Amino acid sequence: MQGDGKEKGKPFEKASPKVSDLRIRRRKAMETKAEIIRKQFLKATGLSVEDLKAMDHRSLYRLGLYHLTTTNKAICEALFIPVESGCRRRKELEDAGALMSSLDKGRCPVTGADADFLTTNPGEFAKMRRANQTKLDL
Repeated sequence: MQGDGKEKGKPFEKASPKVSDLRIRRRKAMETKAEIIRKQFLKATGLSVEDLKAMDHRSLYRLGLYHLTTTNKAICEALFIPVESGCRRRKELEDAGALMSSLDKGRCPVTGADADFLTTNPGEFAKMRRANQTKLDL
């Protein structure tokens, strides 16, 4: 048939993946990266996933950032903390002087976006201050 846009002998062009398919693949990649971070945390603390789900967000967020220096989104995804709650906990800890944020941005392991790296480990504060001071001296 002519006029319907289909010609004999020409292969059909592959349709581009739907936006929803791309979102599903991105979400699975995020979950995989969050799972890796979760396993690192569980190994460092000796806790189980059930223990994580039983803990309150405030203490879990602080403990997570003590053992892992990472982004807000990454720690929230890995430890089953809603991001909104993580933002509140970050503000509380910053106001109390118990959280250090990197001055330079790094790539978030979960989203791939530029983000601040956070820690509540005082042993890491000195490293972050030196890195931040080096950036300021330039």
